Amino acid sequence: MSWHSVQGLAPFISRETLSRLVDRVADGPIDANRIISLAPFLDRENLEKLIGGVEAEHLSPDLLASLAPFVDQGTLSRMVTNLLNKVK
Repeated sequence: MSWHSVQGLAPFISRETLSRLVDRVADGPIDANRIISLAPFLDRENLEKLIGGVEAEHLSPDLLASLAPFVDQGTLSRMVTNLLNKVK
């Protein structure tokens, strides 16, 4: 199964099934655009797990703005802190 397949199935399968598929294909650093496309379909726990897989150099203000509606305040604060540390 590829990321493309998972993204295509996301609107049509349960969050539980989607989470299992994401676990199977997430074998390394995760592209931020993939996370953004799956964010509306994942529960917060799995979304936060994916966000944790984003390497600091891929964090951007645009990524934070795109994910803000889908994460809790603590996760967003950690992401902002990581972004700020990156630009120092």
